[in-house]
Amino acid sequence: MKKLLFVMMLALVIASCKKDEPPKVDGGYVNYKGKNYTTNKMVVIRNAAYPFYSVYDIGFAPSTITYDSGEKKFVGKGVGMRLSLFLPDSTYTLPSGTYPNVQLNLTTNFFMDCRILLEEADWNGYTTERVKIPKGTLKISKTGSTYTFNFTGSDDEDNEVKAYFKGAIKNYVINDEKK
Repeated sequence: MKKLLFVMMLALVIASCKKDEPPKVDGGYVNYKGKNYTTNKMVVIRNAAYPFYSVYDIGFAPSTITYDSGEKKFVGKGVGMRLSLFLPDSTYTLPSGTYPNVQLNLTTNFFMDCRILLEEADWNGYTTERVKIPKGTLKISKTGSTYTFNFTGSDDEDNEVKAYFKGAIKNYVINDEKK
């Protein structure tokens, strides 16, 4: 009887686990075409130099990527994902929320220009090693100083893209003056 009870409890625990559930540890990944790429940092750059928006350039970045604050640019190569999140210009910290990828619409919070950066992609420029991700949703939540980012989307050929990150973020401001 104890063995039967143990087997039933084990089956219940296994059945209640979700296969697609992201890891519960700091760090993350980008999954593209069925392959996971480790992203161990999230870089967030706020640019408030636009008339109606603060634009947050968000990078699911590997350890090979750094940010040169003097030059105001990413430095390095490696697989990861970047996207631009558009929020009202009065937004000074990255808020929790669900953000769809939509075309320019001044009445909603949204992201656009989402791209996967492949092995040889230079994070400072737009090169051929970038795959555009025109469809998707970014979810951001925050507890204390820990952020959780979940992204699901697809490329132009409907290849699924998933990205996840949990941990502290590196926050930079490149321009706090309006043009």
